[in-house]
Amino acid sequence: MLNRTFGCVRVVWNQTLAIRHQQAAYAAFFAKRARYPRFKSRNGRQSAEYTRSGFRWRDGRLFLAKMDAPLAFTWSWPDTDLAAIDPTTVTVSRDPCGRWYVSLAVEVPDPEPLPATGRVTGVDLGITDFAVTSDGQRIANPRHLERRARNLARYQRRTARCRPGPPGCSRP
Repeated sequence: MLNRTFGCVRVVWNQTLAIRHQQAAYAAFFAKRARYPRFKSRNGRQSAEYTRSGFRWRDGRLFLAKMDAPLAFTWSWPDTDLAAIDPTTVTVSRDPCGRWYVSLAVEVPDPEPLPATGRVTGVDLGITDFAVTSDGQRIANPRHLERRARNLARYQRRTARCRPGPPGCSRP
C-alpha cells in the first residue's frame, strides 16, 4: 500500500513541477534561494508526508489514510510517553536500500535555559592544533587532509603506471 502511495506522490510531484510550479522553482534557483528543481526518481528515496487530515494517532498507534490496521514501527525515544504526544505531520519514507522510516513532527515547549556558572571559556581554532581552550587544553588536529593527500598520491602513482588502451588498467 505504501509503495503505491509513494508512486502517487512521485507522479503528483513530477507533474506539479512540470506544469504549475516550474516557473517559481526556477526563479528561486536563479535567485540562489533554492537548489535546482529535480524530478523524483523511482530508484531514489521515496517519501510521503501526511498532515493531520491524513493520519490518526491513537494511544501511540499510527493509522495512515486508507489503511485499516495501524502501522507497525519501532519507537527510538524510550523515555517518551507515546500516548501523550500529538504529532502535526507524519512522514513515511524508504531509502534506496529498502529500510523504512517514520518521522513525527511534534510541537514541544522551549527547553529551560541552564543556570549561569560565572565562567567563560575561549576557543582558538588553529592549524597545528585543532583547538586550544583558554585554560590551555590542546585538542589535536586529526590531519584528515594529509591522509587523503597521501592516498591521492598513491592512486595517482598507480594510475601513472597504467598503459593506455582498452578500459581497465593493464599494468606492465
